Amino acid sequence: QCALVCPTGAITERSSVSEVWAALQDPGKIVLVQTAPAVRVGIGEAMGMPYGSLVTGQMVAGLRRLGFSKVFDTNFAADLTIIEEGNELLHRIRTGGELPMITSCSPGWIKFIEDFYPGLLRHLSTCKSPQQMFGAVAKTYYAEKTGVDPR
Repeated sequence: QCALVCPTGAITERSSVSEVWAALQDPGKIVLVQTAPAVRVGIGEAMGMPYGSLVTGQMVAGLRRLGFSKVFDTNFAADLTIIEEGNELLHRIRTGGELPMITSCSPGWIKFIEDFYPGLLRHLSTCKSPQQMFGAVAKTYYAEKTGVDPR
């Protein structure tokens, strides 16, 4: 959906379907998936349900039936990103860092700044996007807590 409405054309689609199916069919892999709120709403609409229908339970059940080991909500990682951005902002204020600080939680937004306002790059937060944050947490903290090799 982001690629469809991206005002800067910074986002393009790339299919990873074959890689995902291969991972799901590998009995030695634990495959995690994260979903964003827009996906949950979009699935309901695509299935002919009224706009705004909550289909989280059905979506999670479907993903588990497809073979995903665990289903996570991107909102959790978004909360982590907000906490990190807050800490970074406090650090910048206390140490005289670049202000204002601009969020870096959207790759499309970063691309827009790079292409049209490169002078503002130093104002971007160094935090990862929620999707990137989830990937980092999954490969470190979650892997350690579950005893899984993240490779």
